[in-house]
Amino acid sequence: MDWQKVEILESKQVSFDIKKLVVKLSGKVAVKAGQHFELRMLGENVSRKYSITNEAGEIEILEFGVQLKQGGAVSPKLWELKVGDYLEIRGPHGTSFIWENTTENSN
Repeated sequence: MDWQKVEILESKQVSFDIKKLVVKLSGKVAVKAGQHFELRMLGENVSRKYSITNEAGEIEILEFGVQLKQGGAVSPKLWELKVGDYLEIRGPHGTSFIWENTTENSN
């Protein structure tokens, strides 16, 4: 799976340590619940994995919640991105995961 350069469509702080980043892929991709993407700054080798926060399905707009980690290798740089900036992304990775609600009585 190759890296894809994507443009930041939205960069918005939604809590004291969470920033919402929205990017547009070059085409639609099938994303299942529980999968993740790798994000990295342009020209850098260090990446981190992030799950999307929007609904799964055939999508081309991806939303991520990026928690700021002081001293982190990637999140502080992602927090600096503004609308119109670019980063690199690849994925989706992983298999689908859906939490099954079971009601077992332990009595």
